[in-house]
Amino acid sequence: MLFSGKNIIITGATGDLGVAIVQRLISQGANVLAVAGHQSEISRLATCSGPGSLETSVADVSDAEQVLGYATRAFALWGQIDGFVNNAGIQTPVRPIVDFPEEDFDRVMAVNIRGVFLGMKYVLPRMRRRVGCQYVERFGLGGRRENLRLRGLQTRHHRLD
Repeated sequence: MLFSGKNIIITGATGDLGVAIVQRLISQGANVLAVAGHQSEISRLATCSGPGSLETSVADVSDAEQVLGYATRAFALWGQIDGFVNNAGIQTPVRPIVDFPEEDFDRVMAVNIRGVFLGMKYVLPRMRRRVGCQYVERFGLGGRRENLRLRGLQTRHHRLD
């Protein structure tokens, strides 16, 4: 199996794409720490099964302490992290900018930008020591591979070696 024995963190794990990623990785033998924004969302993962294992965590990805908490928990569970799918993101209704509430803008920036940054800041250091680790950032429609040493805040798809 492609991901047999690999230890992978997935944020945004209870959205439609997140559930599909969790299911695919577990079916391929991965150990997954699925991070959800709210406890009430964890039940969406109940149907995920396979030879891999599922652990869950609830965290606000825009809160540094909570991000450090899920990163620390994954490392404590497995001693190593082989992959990170930084998938959490939110969307608001589309409106003219003059009608767009500043509170909505602040929350989108907190989750979609700060959350990505904090995930990279607290998870990637635990991965960089390992050759062949993968980092995936879902951002828009694209993804590409980059050398993390070249850019401090580029967030797409990175191979950590």
